[in-house]
Amino acid sequence: MKKILLVFVLPFVVLSFVVAKAEALDYNTAYMVTDNNSLTLSVDGSGDYSYTTNQTPWVYLKLKLSELNLTAPLNVLWSWSSFSNTSINETKLEHISLAGLSTDKEVWSAAPEPWWSANGGTGKWTVDVAWLNAHGAYGTSTANFNVTPEPLSSALLLFGGVPLAAALLRKKKTV
Repeated sequence: MKKILLVFVLPFVVLSFVVAKAEALDYNTAYMVTDNNSLTLSVDGSGDYSYTTNQTPWVYLKLKLSELNLTAPLNVLWSWSSFSNTSINETKLEHISLAGLSTDKEVWSAAPEPWWSANGGTGKWTVDVAWLNAHGAYGTSTANFNVTPEPLSSALLLFGGVPLAAALLRKKKTV
């Protein structure tokens, strides 16, 4: 009986949590999320937005339907940059049709490829989002995030690289 109850009740509990979380996100604010169409915030244990080097950063923006002009496109400018090296930056402009929209507009964007694969790395990053909808919504928002080494890579280095280096040093001493 308990198993049947869990099988049928648990999905509704999870679904209600996801819906509540989506409604809890403020309008006109950039949020760093785990993936496209996701509302799961990408945060670490200290509450900062965080990704590992093998993840692609995604940003999410929610705009209120009542503030949009549905006859004009929504123009969104995404500007990605590194705090540690200001020469590493990339900008992407999107023109999004709002024709036929009947609910709030949600927009996701990933760090642009192939730029992110070539330039993304550990450290502190920022994404500035600016949007304009002629005779409608406009605004800006910024989200900062950290990129940390993948834990598995660090573990492999520690457990594989250190013993290998020690073996090489011992071999050099005997020669």
